Amino acid sequence: MGLSEDCAEALERANIGCAKDLMNKNRQELVSLLGLHAAVCDDLLSTVATNICPEPRSVTECIVAKQQRVCFLPTGLVSFDATLRGGLPCGGITEVVGPAGAGKTQFCLQSCVRAIGEYEHDSAIYVDTESR
Repeated sequence: MGLSEDCAEALERANIGCAKDLMNKNRQELVSLLGLHAAVCDDLLSTVATNICPEPRSVTECIVAKQQRVCFLPTGLVSFDATLRGGLPCGGITEVVGPAGAGKTQFCLQSCVRAIGEYEHDSAIYVDTESR
């Protein structure tokens, strides 16, 4: 993380082993506890904060980043995949509805098989909520 040897030793002596323990203390507490100058404690707090805090991002950047992380399971039906913008979204719940005999159960079971077999996802769950 780029800490000086003096800072590292002072943290070890004070039994501060994680960022949470350090960041819960103010400058005066650190000066007293670590035996370091106030400017050094300020630099230490700044260095740790820089390394543990994420970069600020706009809402638009967050949405775009999330969309890029979403994976899709292709259904094998080209026009349907195009409508779904790539297939069924992975890591979520997809509800399939339609009239009796339309092939919903077969589609869902085949999608589970494709997810686990062809695309090597860790798991797939099929839940039938129809009561008979």
